[in-house]
Amino acid sequence: MGGATNRQKTGIAFSGRFPSQVIFPVLDILIIFLCGVGVYLARFGTIALHERYALALTCISLIVLMVNSSTGSYKRWRVFSTIDLLSKLLFVWLGVGIFVTSIIYFADASERYSRLWVGFTLLSSFILAACARVLVQQGLRRLPLRGGSRRPIFLVGPGQNVLKVAKGMRAAAWEGHSIVGVERFHTTLTPSDDQLKNISARIGRSGAAEIWICAPLEMGETVHALFYALRNHTEDIRLIPDFKDMRLLNHRTSEMAGHLVIDLSVSPINGMARFSKRAEDIVLGTLITLLILPVCAVIAVIIKMTSSGPVLFKQYRTGSSGKIFKVYKFRSMKVHKEKRGVVTQATKGDSRLTPIGAFLRKTSLDEL
Repeated sequence: MGGATNRQKTGIAFSGRFPSQVIFPVLDILIIFLCGVGVYLARFGTIALHERYALALTCISLIVLMVNSSTGSYKRWRVFSTIDLLSKLLFVWLGVGIFVTSIIYFADASERYSRLWVGFTLLSSFILAACARVLVQQGLRRLPLRGGSRRPIFLVGPGQNVLKVAKGMRAAAWEGHSIVGVERFHTTLTPSDDQLKNISARIGRSGAAEIWICAPLEMGETVHALFYALRNHTEDIRLIPDFKDMRLLNHRTSEMAGHLVIDLSVSPINGMARFSKRAEDIVLGTLITLLILPVCAVIAVIIKMTSSGPVLFKQYRTGSSGKIFKVYKFRSMKVHKEKRGVVTQATKGDSRLTPIGAFLRKTSLDEL
């Protein structure tokens, strides 16, 4: 029992003193310099870096740290999925690689730097950084399951809401939360002053590090009363509102006119994200287009051989700011006319489908 307690304290102390904001930046710097020196040794036969290569490694490290910090890649590593973690890392390394090579090119310094050294340093450091993140994340995610590094949570709210949050915590056990207390009350009744005092006392005795108020939006008065009753507590207090059956799109919180705003449906593409998205569209779109050209050619030939009419057809869609744009798809239906303003959606076994149309739709190849 004592050993388990000691492991828990050690895990909490470690994760508290050395969070991802400290671990990953240090790892990134060490990995970049390790790979840079290793590739330099393989390329030039010595580990004595020339000063311009040492300067290049320093610049690469600083750029990686700045980009990762600005994109939030060093925060909340527990709640990131491994795929999200690695995709963010890949985006950062690609961006840094493009930036560094551009600087070398425009500064006319390509003769002073080995392109092989730059390329293999970035490639090997990305691979090592990715492996390090996966190992650290998976290793630290196992700490809560063994009794270490758990963060004690006290849940307050209507029974149904508390149960819903508790189920979510159980499903995401790797985030490191554990329930140390629960206080349930009815949705239609605001707790009395005595109940609020009892709740405050129970939380104080529970040893909780955080208090989660689980309540629907219409219980604003109750949330206010709870928050006031807990004003002298030093625990972190979080509100988990219940949006019931609302379908949210890219929801988040922001600040408008000095007020906290819950964005229910917003576009994630603004600021630098707009530039990044455009660059991603061009680079990845070009690569994917080159890869799928042979497949597209085969589909086009089959469509032409099995039915009369054009290979492609166009649809009009609504894009950003209500702008109408054209979408070109492989034709999966026979050429036909419909009444003005009438669009009859295709159904299973639709007689208008071409011999290959059903297959194209089922496999989504018509979307290429």
